[in-house]
Amino acid sequence: MKKFANCAATTLGGVAMLFSGVIYGWSVLCAPIASEFPAWTSAEMSLTFTLAMVFFCIGGLASGTLAKRVSQALRMAVAAALFWGGMTLTSNVRGLYTMYMGWGVLCGLGSGISYNAIMTCVPGLFPRSRALASGCMLMAYSAGSLAIGTAFTALTAVAGWRVVYRGIGWTGAIAMLAYSAALRRPEHNEQGGGYSSDISCSPADMVRTASFRLFFLWVVLITAAGLSVISQARPMISEMFPDLGGGVIAILAGMLSVFNGLGRMLFGALYDRKGWKSTMLVVNLCALLGGVILTLAQFVAFLPLLALGFAVMGLAYGGPPTLCASVSRAFYGSEHYAVNYQIMVLNLLPASLAGTLAGMLRDGTGGSRAVFLAIIALAAAALPLWKRLRLPEARRLGAQ
Repeated sequence: MKKFANCAATTLGGVAMLFSGVIYGWSVLCAPIASEFPAWTSAEMSLTFTLAMVFFCIGGLASGTLAKRVSQALRMAVAAALFWGGMTLTSNVRGLYTMYMGWGVLCGLGSGISYNAIMTCVPGLFPRSRALASGCMLMAYSAGSLAIGTAFTALTAVAGWRVVYRGIGWTGAIAMLAYSAALRRPEHNEQGGGYSSDISCSPADMVRTASFRLFFLWVVLITAAGLSVISQARPMISEMFPDLGGGVIAILAGMLSVFNGLGRMLFGALYDRKGWKSTMLVVNLCALLGGVILTLAQFVAFLPLLALGFAVMGLAYGGPPTLCASVSRAFYGSEHYAVNYQIMVLNLLPASLAGTLAGMLRDGTGGSRAVFLAIIALAAAALPLWKRLRLPEARRLGAQ
């Protein structure tokens, strides 16, 4: 019975994560809004996504901070209400500030709270396969923008985008509430599902450790390398192969999302078998190899090589989220895991600048070659950090 309850909670958690990840699909879901309000500039539309990322991090931190004082059910109820309210408000958009408040603030907060609540609970249900469980949840999260974005495009042609927005809001809120209702003994699960550890690093102690600084910077570099490709995938393909049709370009760009999701699950399984050191090395080498393959693809103008480069970079980008979830617990313990993990997730803020910088590099150099070389440089700079990173320093601090 307990195994069935855990499986049910995990399945519903994956569905809830699918909707939490829909905020990454803004570039697809904003298309009909941009068409209806052509006076709004690309910069004004892009600010919505930036706000969503900022409030996603704020929501996650708030959820982690309140984990010991507020039940999982209440946090998920708040997340569901915010997500529903954000989607409903966006469906009624008539001005920029309504869009910013709906998608940027409310949906961002709801997604962040839901993400943290699920990621600090579900892995604890599977003590022997924590990293794999984390990877599966993160795969569902990364698939949200692709799956719901595809459905949105199809349904909008039938029902109109405002109706579809409201439908996403209701469905996502119900999924979050259903996950919360399926949890068995949520208070116990929130503390890590019985995970025992003599390590107890508070957030303040964690950020003072050299291990945190090295790992955080490593994650920023690898994530930035991945975002440099993800943010510029379509113009990169069109630049290198101008005769390709829109369908082929969409498939190639979609490979980044598919392999990103696979990477989160595969690296979770690798972490459970080989540990953090080996997993970090494989992720780092994937990022380096991906940059090299993409550079070669541009030189020889060979489409399968470009597809391979996108696949490898997608895998590499899927590694840091899984490692953040697992390393936060392994290095710093379970007692403050909900907050410590969310602090790790803040790597998205500096790393998200990579997309803007990649666009500036393309504009300044007239091509993608400089971006590919920058990816190689980022991955190469991460390798010394991986080599210097040590576990015992954090464990000693926790023991003290």
